[in-house]
Amino acid sequence: MSLQFWHRSCPVVTLPAEYHEQGIVDNPTENNVRRVWASRRTWEDEQLYLVHDQGTGLPTTLVVKKFQSVNPVLQVHGNATYRYNSEMFLLASNSHDNIIKAVDLIQREDAIMLVYEYPVNGSLDYWMHPPVETGRPLGWAERRAIAIGVAKGLCHLHHGCKKPIVHHNISPENILLDQNFKAVIASFGEAQMNMAGLGQPLPITDLPPGNFGYAAPGTCIGRSSD
Repeated sequence: MSLQFWHRSCPVVTLPAEYHEQGIVDNPTENNVRRVWASRRTWEDEQLYLVHDQGTGLPTTLVVKKFQSVNPVLQVHGNATYRYNSEMFLLASNSHDNIIKAVDLIQREDAIMLVYEYPVNGSLDYWMHPPVETGRPLGWAERRAIAIGVAKGLCHLHHGCKKPIVHHNISPENILLDQNFKAVIASFGEAQMNMAGLGQPLPITDLPPGNFGYAAPGTCIGRSSD
């Protein structure tokens, strides 16, 4: 039986100088699993981990999205590999201040890991609904800056890329905040590249969870409208 080693599938320009791949591989344990941000679609055996990478410089906090086969004997199925590779490609080829930075894609036969830089203030959802005893409300200036940051990130995806990218799942859970409360768009698992351009919208054949399509304004109050 041949040994299987972890490896990088492709180089990424955002790779931190003090990044240690083996440290990432060793760290994701049940002791540090956390729900760092949440896509509404939960894939079986997919979890998020926080990893504090202690290099010779400043520690870098990373988040690892890991998909692992239930049976260690079985390989990761092609759908998970395709999703992770697609997400890595989209993020690595579209650097922007308001879009989460991909660090690496690590693969082996029974698992695949997608590694990101982690904005330290967590999700916008947490700050919109903070615990009474520990949280504080966001100020209006912060809220305005967050909204502008999200708009800039979406504008880059739609108009700043060679081919427009449709995120499909913008929500407070998928907007992360850095140390200065700058907004960073995350969770690109549902994103699609629109090869035909924005003038030809992507067909909606299978709506991603959290997106219910168009509904007339009167629907929510029980009235019909034209």
